Amino acid sequence: MKDEEGRRNDQVLALEKQLLDISQSMNANQAELNQLGRKASAELASATRKLELRVFLYRLALTLPLLLLAGWLFVRKRNSTYWPFAWGFIFFALFAFFVELVPYLPSYGGYVRYTVGIVLTLILGRQAVVALNRYLQRQQQAEQLSDAERRRTLDYDVAQARLAKQVCPGCERSVDLKDGTTDFCPHCGIGLFQPCPACGARRSTFSHYCHACGAASGSGQAPGVA
Repeated sequence: MKDEEGRRNDQVLALEKQLLDISQSMNANQAELNQLGRKASAELASATRKLELRVFLYRLALTLPLLLLAGWLFVRKRNSTYWPFAWGFIFFALFAFFVELVPYLPSYGGYVRYTVGIVLTLILGRQAVVALNRYLQRQQQAEQLSDAERRRTLDYDVAQARLAKQVCPGCERSVDLKDGTTDFCPHCGIGLFQPCPACGARRSTFSHYCHACGAASGSGQAPGVA
């Protein structure tokens, strides 16, 4: 009986040792599996970042020339004869930037987006300040010219559109043109209305013909009068 009990105890001890070995092996395998999982996750994240960066660079290579050309058109051609083409291309480049590039900006904690936003703000802000200063300088230079010279520099359609908006064609400030007595701009002094030399009606100095008699600008004779 004692011998049998001893054998049973030895078997139990052997099984417990075997169970302990299996448990230790499982723990070691689980630790190795966790380490491999962390390594694989890091490699996957690195590969994903590289792929995102590669896609971003491809799209940047596509949109950057468009943005540069759009910037050149904005600076040089936005007020030229080809302004419809220039502005159309500018809007197309902006659409390509916000649709094709911005959604694919690598995050990196948002630093790239913040950097791009800061750079664009600085560039657009500087351009706006420069354009405003140039506009004010042109306005000051224009106000030093005589009425005739200032009217010659103004586009006919632009002048008529500004008058229709109750705005001085010369300085673009608000002027009350409905009172029937304001003949000169109170801000810059440019002549807005004068008597027609042919019929005496009050006519705009920016109109080519008198609205009352049809006499041409600078002519003292109405049409049909010999």
